[in-house]
Amino acid sequence: MVPAWATRQERFEDVVADSVSRLQERWGARIDAITFDVALVPDEGSLARASARGEAPPLGSVLRGGRKRRQHVVVFRRPVETVAGSAAAVPWLVHDVVVELVAEVLGLPPEDVDPGYRGSLPEDGD
Repeated sequence: MVPAWATRQERFEDVVADSVSRLQERWGARIDAITFDVALVPDEGSLARASARGEAPPLGSVLRGGRKRRQHVVVFRRPVETVAGSAAAVPWLVHDVVVELVAEVLGLPPEDVDPGYRGSLPEDGD
């Protein structure tokens, strides 16, 4: 349970951590090998590329690792909150974004990473 005095950023980080924890139960060390972070918004380059393609701002990104650097997944709080539309929809959207990004890292379909993956906003907004 998140304390009532937690900031919006801290509450969002806790939602991301809960999502990662769910995936760790299923994938163990493969998830432990990935670093997860939250950023307020995408960097200017990502926003410019999305705009040039006529796309919405990205909800997250994968920064490729190397021999000395772990794979790095970043979830962008403001775009996720905007797309979710309500506080109630944020946790499931965060989980779907995390699943999509982990699927990219693992080279698997999102449905294989988590069979509960929904991939779209619910009809009623929550």
